[in-house]
Amino acid sequence: DDDAEAPYAADLLAFEVLQACARQDAQPRLLRSPFAIHVLAQDIRRGLLPTEPEHVPSVYRFDRKGIQWKTQTTPRSHG
Repeated sequence: DDDAEAPYAADLLAFEVLQACARQDAQPRLLRSPFAIHVLAQDIRRGLLPTEPEHVPSVYRFDRKGIQWKTQTTPRSHG
């Protein structure tokens, strides 16, 4: 554990690698993350570096056509 490392760094690396591999060999791959990695990747491409991202559990499926994802939100209890 490195306190200076972004908490999503490993998932972001996996996201990029799985995406590239699926494009290359057409084998589908899955990634589960506690973060919306696709949003974080877009922010980083725009020059932003999120330091405390919101936890939005997400599941990604990579294949030759691209990426499909779904986010899993849990209802908050009031009371």
